[in-house]
Amino acid sequence: MTNEKIAFFEGKTIEEVKEKACREFKTGESNLEIEILENTKKIFSFLGGGKIKISAKIKEEQTKAKFAKNILEELVKFFDDKSTIELKEREDEIILNILSEKSGLIIGKKGETLSSMQFILNKIIQNEEESDKRIIIDIEGYRDKRKRVLEGLAFNASQQAKKTRKPIALR
Repeated sequence: MTNEKIAFFEGKTIEEVKEKACREFKTGESNLEIEILENTKKIFSFLGGGKIKISAKIKEEQTKAKFAKNILEELVKFFDDKSTIELKEREDEIILNILSEKSGLIIGKKGETLSSMQFILNKIIQNEEESDKRIIIDIEGYRDKRKRVLEGLAFNASQQAKKTRKPIALR
């Protein structure tokens, strides 16, 4: 069972009580579940009185990582509706690994499709939440394989440059 904190707030307007709840929980209204328990303002508004009473609690945690995974699942469905996504969270990054039979299609030419999806997902998440965690999308270890190939290419070029004492251009 989760350790939920439920708090009750009273005020003269909905905005006032929602603001109190946000201050109490130190979060935005979109992260709260708010239930109006009492609203006598509508009934007695002609008398100038009335009060509003609400209960508020933090929504079930929709972390940035889970949110990103849900969005990526929807994106990947366009390529392969049978794919699955593994989620790994580190201190400074969120790694989403796609497992799919159509990995070549999702990777795209020279990884362009994969990089584009990563760019889009990072932009969506930056607009939704303030966080410095970077999202990395991989597919069946493609990025590690590509990194090793590039490191090998750079090493070979450096060896050739040492031997010939001439600069080597890489793509």
